Amino acid sequence: MVHGMRIKDGKATYVSRYVKTSRLKQEEFFGGAKFMKIGDLKGLFGLFTVNMQILRAKLKVLDVSYGTGTGNTALVYHHGKLLALSEADKPYVLKVLEDGDLQTLGMLDYDKRLAHSFTAHPKVDPFTDEMFTFGYAHTKPYLTYRVITKDGEMLDPVPITIPAPVMIHDFAITENYAIFMDLPLYFQPKEMVKGQLIFTFDPTKKARFGILPRYSKSEAQIRWFDLPNCFIFHNANAWEEGDEVVLITCRLENPDLDMVNGAVKEKLENFKNELYEMRFNLKSGAASQKQLSVSAVDFPRINESYTGR
Repeated sequence: MVHGMRIKDGKATYVSRYVKTSRLKQEEFFGGAKFMKIGDLKGLFGLFTVNMQILRAKLKVLDVSYGTGTGNTALVYHHGKLLALSEADKPYVLKVLEDGDLQTLGMLDYDKRLAHSFTAHPKVDPFTDEMFTFGYAHTKPYLTYRVITKDGEMLDPVPITIPAPVMIHDFAITENYAIFMDLPLYFQPKEMVKGQLIFTFDPTKKARFGILPRYSKSEAQIRWFDLPNCFIFHNANAWEEGDEVVLITCRLENPDLDMVNGAVKEKLENFKNELYEMRFNLKSGAASQKQLSVSAVDFPRINESYTGR
């Protein structure tokens, strides 16, 4: 659902509308939820839910060809289009009507050049008006990087090799680089038999950060850096200082996705993202980090005119 506030002639008008995704239209037709949610994907019942959706798709009961996302995670404005985003799907274009109402125009696939999912947190460079994005998948390539020009043209995909499928919710850009996170929250359906979620965290693995020149045509120039084990949902910003790339991020030790589905009190007490500064030296290959806050911090926002700077 998207919420809007229109202020005109001293009056405020509020509106909320569901993003008319393919998923929503089908569930409206059936009169109830038919697609799986990440919170359902735990244990044997979750495994049953996964297999039921696969079966329904094979029998043409559900149409997954137009995606299964909800368009309810974030919004971005680029090349005259307001996009509703969720990381398991492609963007949906919204229109703000003269009276302030919201209308879903449809899915955006960039003239069929977009064949993979699209992060809910793309980055728009305020100086070049380009948009940088990525998608992650459970099959190879597990990570794909894309650049969209200021004129709205999506350039060729840049597959990036990582060892296994992981959850990658966000990334970052600087003036010259894109920063990717290969963190050990793995897609492991087999763990559901043991009562676990479909994504499980491995505390024995390092956190890896890949830095790629942002106009690269291939992954050949990517540099990987290791830091102590962690997970990250959201970054604040990144920039360059001499030979170093600096990332400000919300770092989380030992993530437990069950906490995301818990009561508000439980989340506030236990979901302790902490603000960190991470530095990656492109000359020496060294990586370092330091904590900036002791308070729980997430969903950081900055003045977007400073994105990547």
